[in-house]
Amino acid sequence: ELEAAPPETRTLPLFGLPVSLKDTIDVEGRDSTMGLAKRLYRPALCHAAVVQALRAQGAVPFCKTNVSQLCVSYGCSNPVWGVTLNPANTQRTCGGSSG
Repeated sequence: ELEAAPPETRTLPLFGLPVSLKDTIDVEGRDSTMGLAKRLYRPALCHAAVVQALRAQGAVPFCKTNVSQLCVSYGCSNPVWGVTLNPANTQRTCGGSSG
């Protein structure tokens, strides 16, 4: 799809940059559970401002990442998605700001 983009969009500063978003940020048509079961099956009606800004600059949001329940813990676990582990070594944390 990026290769088929009009030439004027290829000059955007973030053109084609894949971006992951925390599960606290609304993406149209997707749930933003924040680790709460009561927020399941309630897709956002529109993109959050940060998603709109990223897309306007050419970024490509491609996934949502797990967070602790309501983002109140250092660990990355919640009742909805469970524990996030390092995919290369499940004995380790996933690292980063969401784990």
